[in-house]
Amino acid sequence: MIKGGGFIFLQYTEYMYCSYQIADSVFGTVFYLLTGLHGLHVIAGVSF
Repeated sequence: MIKGGGFIFLQYTEYMYCSYQIADSVFGTVFYLLTGLHGLHVIAGVSF
């Protein structure tokens, strides 16, 4: 639970200060897609 909360916090700060956007390149699209889906999985795991 602590690691999940840490991941969510770090992912939030990374999203806020990231220099690229989802529409910039394939890397941005894949990055946001994979980390976003993983973040949803972690949020679901932490909440139960």
